Amino acid sequence: MVVSIWSHTIRTKKRGVKFGRPSKLNSEQKSLMKRLLSEGESIKSIAKTHPSTIYRNLKT
Repeated sequence: MVVSIWSHTIRTKKRGVKFGRPSKLNSEQKSLMKRLLSEGESIKSIAKTHPSTIYRNLKT
């Protein structure tokens, strides 16, 4: 049974299906966030969401 679930997961990924939780920030928001941070704004001043969301998106 585990083998069939794993093979299904592999086939699904090959089809291009994304797994996991969707991102809270779209690509425009991410680029704006990075631009504001490079201009010297603080994380708290640009956060309309939890600051950990911004820190998490800085890694990507």
